[in-house]
Amino acid sequence: MLCPFRLATGGWCPGCGGTRAVRSIVRADVAGAFALNPWALLVMAQATVLAGWVAAAPDAAMSFWHRWSNEFLIANIGLALAIWAVRLGTGAIPLPL
Repeated sequence: MLCPFRLATGGWCPGCGGTRAVRSIVRADVAGAFALNPWALLVMAQATVLAGWVAAAPDAAMSFWHRWSNEFLIANIGLALAIWAVRLGTGAIPLPL
């Protein structure tokens, strides 16, 4: 089953390959994960660091997260779109119709 973006445009969305990239990371295939979706690799790294920080110093981590979560969201959206544009430009993924 294709995602709604792929059905509407014929191209791959910024998140395409994300689930397969996470599966590759879990199987310790970092190069494969990077090839599938570099952004997913970065998001997994961020989540791992945040989870470790929450476990080690929950008050400091949550205070930081409550203050900066919107900026992280905006930065990750911008990064996902930039990576998507590079992947489209290099032919790593097909262009939308």
